[in-house]
Amino acid sequence: MYDCSSQELNKLINICRKNGAIGSRLTGAGWGGCSISLIWEKDEKEFMKNVTLEYYDELKELYTDINEVLFSSAPCNGALIYKNTEFLC
Repeated sequence: MYDCSSQELNKLINICRKNGAIGSRLTGAGWGGCSISLIWEKDEKEFMKNVTLEYYDELKELYTDINEVLFSSAPCNGALIYKNTEFLC
């Protein structure tokens, strides 16, 4: 809608979707920022391998460690309010 993506990011998102991402979208600052993809846990290793081969292998001169630019994490709770009642006066 805001036309803030880039050809490279669109290519990455298409590769992610082709390799099994349930969804893959631009996130962060935009204008070539980064993407987040939702995948099934059972597909993680194959997904990471294929995305590396199809996208990141041709960009090796831009990073020293693939884990700096491609990584996975599990969903967890969002923001919350923590009340420490143990030390109240």
